Amino acid sequence: MLNGTKITIRRWAGACLAGAAAGLATLSASALPCDRIDRSLTDAWKAQNLSAITRHVRRDLGVAGTGTNAGPIEIQALFRSGIWAIVRVDPRIADETWLFYRKAPHEGRDFVAAFTGEVKAGEGAAVRKWLRKNVLGLPRELGSCFVWHVTVERQRAKP
Repeated sequence: MLNGTKITIRRWAGACLAGAAAGLATLSASALPCDRIDRSLTDAWKAQNLSAITRHVRRDLGVAGTGTNAGPIEIQALFRSGIWAIVRVDPRIADETWLFYRKAPHEGRDFVAAFTGEVKAGEGAAVRKWLRKNVLGLPRELGSCFVWHVTVERQRAKP
């Protein structure tokens, strides 16, 4: 009887482990590309980085701060992974822009690239190609999150 109990317990434990593994596989299969990316944008982060981003956009990207629509840069979104940061800004007098940094903007001149323009659903391959060419060293998870966000998540949010 004792040996039969051990076999039953082993079968039960094996079934539990198999069920748990199947559950994890389902969970990971349904995970979204941005689930492991820090997308928290705090007032403190904005305050710490706004002047560096504004200076960068105005000077380095050639978006002059003059004209009737000129105003402060608005930081709209932040995606972070490790030391990398992708920042979505509205420069008020130009198209919404995504800025790619190797470090937080206030930490120095580690600007890598700027991505501007409308992206439509189905253009993921083109965005991935742009990233591979223009943002060398970008962590894969962060790049996947960016592509998914601009081609899927933002499309869902549009009216």
